[in-house]
This record gives sequence, structure tokens and C-alpha cells, in this order.
Amino acid sequence: MKKYILPTIAIFLFVATFFTCQIVDFSRLTASKINYVVIVDSTTVLIKAAIIDLSEESRTFCGICYSDKNSTPTINDSKVLINEVAKKTYLQKISNLKPNTKYYFRFFVIENEKPIYNLKETAHKTTLSPTKPITQSILNLPGGEAILNATVYPDGVNTAVSFEYGETQTLGKTITLKDSINGETPQSVSAKITGLTIGATYYFRNKLQTSYGENLSFIKYDLIKTLTGHTHIVYSVSFSPDGKTIASGSVDKTVKLWDVTSGQCLKTFEGHKYYVNSVSFSPDGKTLASGS
Repeated sequence: MKKYILPTIAIFLFVATFFTCQIVDFSRLTASKINYVVIVDSTTVLIKAAIIDLSEESRTFCGICYSDKNSTPTINDSKVLINEVAKKTYLQKISNLKPNTKYYFRFFVIENEKPIYNLKETAHKTTLSPTKPITQSILNLPGGEAILNATVYPDGVNTAVSFEYGETQTLGKTITLKDSINGETPQSVSAKITGLTIGATYYFRNKLQTSYGENLSFIKYDLIKTLTGHTHIVYSVSFSPDGKTIASGSVDKTVKLWDVTSGQCLKTFEGHKYYVNSVSFSPDGKTLASGS
């Protein structure tokens, strides 16, 4: 019987230890996140962060650590401290940053004298000077309206987009998009402006936080008439020398003649095997040439 005593005691101790382990409530672990980072100017950002849940452990303070070199910043890097620790949303401004520099931000909570970083231990990155936006063409609308277009590169930053425009190169008016943009890829944006003067020249550019697109201009024309008849895109239009007739060439492989006054189609020419990309009247207006 003696040779079985030690194994029996060992098994008993193992079973006792196994069944006395504490069950951890993972739903009560401290968790936080950074919702977004908005560029205020070339040296300042505004960060929206939140504490999602808190454990029962002792806490002292929370904050945001950041770095332009460390992609996973810690409390040993630069930081701002927040004394109140609660399940809530925080808006924190960080100033005196270096322009044209990429920064990494992490939210943290000090718990039992140790930092608990935001979810997945990842950092939120942003560049203080967003990539220069590209101002593009406008779309003339009937009356005193037009749509301004641009392409912007948010670079992962939740950022505001606006257009500046006016009748002089100093611009003077601003329209801001209702919703900010985010993402890592180029995005097309547009804004509708009203109250324009027919026949006037307007200048405009796109603005992404502190970066500006190229200044472009357009003349505000009004829509006089819509000529309907082609079944596909029109590639070429030409006025006759006397201004009474319009010729148009289309992807539908036809050429059409239109009366300027009435807008009626006078004649349709067929015969091209490919889309028509050019039409032109002779100087005397008696002959029309088309190319495909």
C-alpha cells in the first residue's frame, strides 16, 4: 500500500488546484480606442478617443502618448495626461507638433501603475500636412449654379474638405463639405455653388485642411437648349460659319445636323464603322467633314 501513497496525494493536489482556479471576467477588462484624429493646422491635431470599458482594478489617470519615430508609442514618449478616468468620450487637442511630419498616437489608461493601451495595441497615424489636393474641372448647371470637383488624399486622417471661389483670384468665398472624409486612397469630392452671375469668370480651388489645390477658372454659361437624338456620347461639335447650324459626331457612329434656333435635328448621316471623333465645316459652310 505504501507505494500508492505519493501518486494518490499528487493526483489529489492537482485536482484540487485545477478546481480552485479563478474564472476571469474578460468582459470587464479595460479597453479604449481612438476614434479619429483631425488636423487643426500644421502643428495641431484634435483627437477623439473613448474608454469602452473598465476593469475593477485601481486606476490613477489616462492620456494619449504620441511619437514621430515610434510607430507604437508608449508613455515613455511624448504624452498628454487626463486626470478623469471614466467610460466616456474624450476630445483632446495636442499642439506644438512638427509640420509635414507623420505622427503615431495611442490612448492609454494607467491601471495598477501599469499602462493599458488602446485596442489591439495599434497606433493611429496621421501626417500633419495632408497630401496636396488636386482641383479638377467644374460642371456648369442651368441658371447661376455650378458643381466644383476635386480629388483629395486623406492619408488615413478624418479631415474636412472645402472649396474656395470668387470672381477674382483672391477668391473670398468658401463652401465646406458637410461630412469629413477618411481613408488611405484618393477620393473624389464635389460641392454645389449657387448665386453665380451668367457670363462672369470665376476662380476656385480645393482646400484640404492646410493644403490647397491649384487655382482654376471657368466662365459661367447658362444652358440655352438641350439637343436630344444621339444614343451615345457626343465626341465632337462644330458650328457652321453662319452660326445657324450645328454638326455633332457621336460614339453611336452617326453625324447629325441641328438647327440652332429650334434645336431640331435636320439630318442624320450614317456610314461610319467606328465612333465619330471629329466634325468640321468647310470655310464656306457648304461641306462637312467627319472622322472616325
